[in-house]
Amino acid sequence: MNNFLTRTLTGLIFVVLLVGSIVLQSYIFCTVFAIIVAICLWEFYHLVVSLKEKSHVEKWAGILSGTYFFLASYLFVNGNSPIQFFLPYIVYLIFIIISEIYKNAKNPIANIAYTLMGQIYIVLPFSLFNLFFAPAESEGMGFIGNSSNLSAAFLSYEYIERAILPLTIFVFIWINDTFAYLFGVTLGKHRLFERISPKKSWEGFFGGAFMTIVIACICAVYLHQLSTIQWIGYAITVVVAGTYGDLFESLLKRTVGVKDSGNFLPGHGGILDRLDSALLAIPASLVYLNMVTY
Repeated sequence: MNNFLTRTLTGLIFVVLLVGSIVLQSYIFCTVFAIIVAICLWEFYHLVVSLKEKSHVEKWAGILSGTYFFLASYLFVNGNSPIQFFLPYIVYLIFIIISEIYKNAKNPIANIAYTLMGQIYIVLPFSLFNLFFAPAESEGMGFIGNSSNLSAAFLSYEYIERAILPLTIFVFIWINDTFAYLFGVTLGKHRLFERISPKKSWEGFFGGAFMTIVIACICAVYLHQLSTIQWIGYAITVVVAGTYGDLFESLLKRTVGVKDSGNFLPGHGGILDRLDSALLAIPASLVYLNMVTY
């Protein structure tokens, strides 16, 4: 019972924090997600240094540079910084390659590969998430037609309208995870990917997908950013990409031999455990929305 209460309270706080950061104000979103990027990078680099290759990763350099890239992308998308703001990050990428020449490490290729993997796997998706909030006039980016820069808006109608699509990524993920678990527990007989995640079933996958599509249809009635068929396609995109994101993190943890990516969230494990689905769902959703809205 104590563990259940801990999980419930932690999950509730995390959901409120995540939803609030997306819908309240742009700077709150930037601050919260910059912290999330840093924690996810820390957890990821902590995992990969446990591999048999005994790789050496410059953890703090990777965390600081990845967080910097997220902040730079936020400022660039909102028109508050020039493209030259990314130059320090480019210098960092050059540095991690050249530095291996001087380290005399046993496996320099693994060192570079794991360092860059953290940047691609974690930093890139969250940085792309900024594009959902881009003003519509920003070189074709943005999905809603208000042309003003909304970075200073607080609880404004325009900003909340812009936050609907990125917020529903997480809503779809949560709905899918919840009902995939319920359907899987009650009806699950056929394993989805037993080698990586023995508990996931096809029954759970289709049950979660069905309920997510139902929520998407409800969204189509009350929210008008997309048509009904586009909302359904959006839900399917999030479910499929999110499932692969979950499976990939399971593969990573199984390779390392750990249950959780960390213990930052009592009763839930690490931040990366809670956001693994979003890491593939965000870029997949961005591609989908650009395809159906332009």
